[in-house]
Amino acid sequence: MQYKTLSTWLRSIATIFAAVLFLTSARAADHLTVPYNFEEPATSSLIRDAAGNLYGTGEDGNRCGDDPCGLVYELSPVEGGGWTKTVLYNFNGTTAHGPNGLVMDAAGNLYGMTFSGGLYGGGTAYELSRGEGGGWTETVLYNFSSGSHFGYANYTLWRDAAGNLYGTTLDGGTYGAGMVFELSSSGGGAWTETVLWSFGNGSDGEYPESGVIMDAAGNLYGTTLQGGTYCQACGIVYELSPSQGGNWSETVLHNFNENDGWEPWASLILDAAGNLYGTTGGGGAYSEGIAFEVSPHDGGWTETVLHSFGNGNDGSFLQAPLILDPTGNLFGTTQGGGTNHSGIVFELSPRQGGWIETVLYDFGNGGGFPLGGVVMDRAGDLYGTTESGGLYHEGTAYELTPPAIRPGVSSLH
Repeated sequence: MQYKTLSTWLRSIATIFAAVLFLTSARAADHLTVPYNFEEPATSSLIRDAAGNLYGTGEDGNRCGDDPCGLVYELSPVEGGGWTKTVLYNFNGTTAHGPNGLVMDAAGNLYGMTFSGGLYGGGTAYELSRGEGGGWTETVLYNFSSGSHFGYANYTLWRDAAGNLYGTTLDGGTYGAGMVFELSSSGGGAWTETVLWSFGNGSDGEYPESGVIMDAAGNLYGTTLQGGTYCQACGIVYELSPSQGGNWSETVLHNFNENDGWEPWASLILDAAGNLYGTTGGGGAYSEGIAFEVSPHDGGWTETVLHSFGNGNDGSFLQAPLILDPTGNLFGTTQGGGTNHSGIVFELSPRQGGWIETVLYDFGNGGGFPLGGVVMDRAGDLYGTTESGGLYHEGTAYELTPPAIRPGVSSLH
């Protein structure tokens, strides 16, 4: 938890300086453009549809007491240049507030969770569906309640081919240390929650800060922020597997320690060979976080540190998930580090005997504090959001264009 405090402190001393540089830096104009300047901060990573529209959540909208309830927005490219923002839905105190990341189905409907609010105060899972005439309708799929199911719904949902939704809560469950759940439609607009796993029973991990991902066999993978074998603040990588009778079993794939990384905040990603990739907020050679791979090996799993951050201006404190291109390169962001401690966008490329890091953009040269990860289009351009900088000092949506087409990116879908 100490890194959140550090990140907030770094943000407060760098925001004004970074905002000025964002508007004046010639270097920023060479490779980074700003589709949109936010008047209120964004709260999630972006997702992208097949037409090139971007979707995310933000802090603006109706008021829920002293705080904004939050909203869901779309950024769309305009013919002839520029982008326009459309608010798809404004949350209120009844339908919950504090929206996190989004996922989209094949029909273009959006699914997400809110951190709090709803009927019982523990957050909600919701669907936004596009209606005739372009309007959007919110449907609350589930209100997280008190007791063993209580917990603050957290981060992005995973949707399977049958339309079931999977996610985590940071709190609640049988032992009070969070849980993994499934939401399935039971007909007539009703949804049923099933708790697949409760954390906190022994050394199986505590407080999942990130969501889950699913492989082709239906196994779920994720991380917990704390718990595990070696230290309270270390965390784990876990697998949940379905078994007969509707039960699920947990396998701890890796226990982090103070040396190889600790406090994994972000969701994992999975490649075609079954290898998992992720990041940690701390640990590694310079104690500033790592990018790691966890791979199946001889009936078990092996962790490999791909890069230790904090060596010079290469970034520090990773909170966002990675993405993987078709040639095996990884892309991500750091919340701190870089010039003026404003964060970076980086690429990790496999080379014989190791991985090479390239800093694609240093937000000390403009903007500040990338929020969440990045999403890539077919041309290899990267899109993301920042927490500060821009015309209104409340962050931006940015597009980062490579100076040359990277090998293999033309095959992106």
